[in-house]
Amino acid sequence: MTISNREKCINLNELIDSVSISFVCPVCKEKKELEFPKSAVDQAKNLTTISIPKGLICKHHFQAFVDKNYIVRGYQKVDYQFKRKPTQYKKNLPSKVKDDKDLFNHIIREGNYVEYYPNKLKKIKSYEEKNKAKNIKPQEKTSLFNKETQKIEEVSQSKEEAPERTLKEVYEDFWDYIDDDNEDFREFIYNDPRRPNKKSLIKSLSV
Repeated sequence: MTISNREKCINLNELIDSVSISFVCPVCKEKKELEFPKSAVDQAKNLTTISIPKGLICKHHFQAFVDKNYIVRGYQKVDYQFKRKPTQYKKNLPSKVKDDKDLFNHIIREGNYVEYYPNKLKKIKSYEEKNKAKNIKPQEKTSLFNKETQKIEEVSQSKEEAPERTLKEVYEDFWDYIDDDNEDFREFIYNDPRRPNKKSLIKSLSV
């Protein structure tokens, strides 16, 4: 049975029933006592294999074999350990963390389960904003309605104040889209030098 931070999640309550075991590095002989839950050893059929990562006791990674009486029966040096790529670490790092308080606000803790959830605050804020919009007081609703009504009135007023265009102004802007035989713009068509066949067209219209 191998114990590591990935393969076994130990409940913090189990540390109450724990035992101190002295571990010695097989490479540099560095020694250190570590608090260890008895339940991890009790659940094993024979020897319990404990993985000691780098930095916990010394700079070496090794394994220890503990029997049912919580006595270390041997050690084994770990010659090679796979390392994750830097991008795998960066992927889970927070983009904007101001301080420790901000960091802990993004952590979910339930029993022995811990998860970093950076989008939690965004969802909470979004939920609060929606509830805030639902709980608008009657006075605030009236104020918002008045503002929207004022905007509509201003647009309508601007349309009403726009001056009416004369027939000549309309002709000058759209002369190339107006047919030569248009009765409404007959006078402007006849006097328009931009129309080469205007006279013949006007004669045909007068007949």
